[in-house]
Amino acid sequence: MGSFGSAQRLDYGTGHELSFLAFLGCIWKLGGFPRTEAGVEERGVVLGVIEPYLTLIRRLILTYTLEPAGSHGVWGLDDHFFIPYIFGSAQLAPAIASAENIPTEGSLADAVDPADVVKAKVVEHERKTNMYFSAIGFIYDVKKGPFWEHSPILFDISGIRAGWAKINKGMLKMYNAEVLSKFPVIQHFPFGSLFVWERDPNA
Repeated sequence: MGSFGSAQRLDYGTGHELSFLAFLGCIWKLGGFPRTEAGVEERGVVLGVIEPYLTLIRRLILTYTLEPAGSHGVWGLDDHFFIPYIFGSAQLAPAIASAENIPTEGSLADAVDPADVVKAKVVEHERKTNMYFSAIGFIYDVKKGPFWEHSPILFDISGIRAGWAKINKGMLKMYNAEVLSKFPVIQHFPFGSLFVWERDPNA
């Protein structure tokens, strides 16, 4: 129930997004998704479950004018979301051959350039097939003015020349630092038998 924003505060943020990931993680751990060859199952969950969820949330945000929950203002990545940037940059990065051989640089041969986030026509075209550009497109839907003014972090990221794999690696590090390691987010996380709280003896 925590995946769709707060009914009391009428807001939505990365903590609510994390609740949905945790819900899917529980289903995954319990074997609730059909097993297929490596990569197919994961893509099915991302494109068949997470992407429609994000589409629904965007509609809820626009319909009920949900405020950002715990926003950093312009110095945050996005007012409401984080995961579409992780999965969207992964869509444009070279394929992962194995857990030991994860590309840290480069892009797919036909991938759009990261700097194209400031080109409204490119964003409008790419948002139909890529989660990163879909999230950027939603920012254009709700914010006006130059992109580098209302989204300076994403604008800075668009200048990375090492490709989408580098951006994806950075997004994962940033998610750990800005979402998973933040007390205001994790204080609402429901730990239990599937996601166990393990105290760090060195903390």
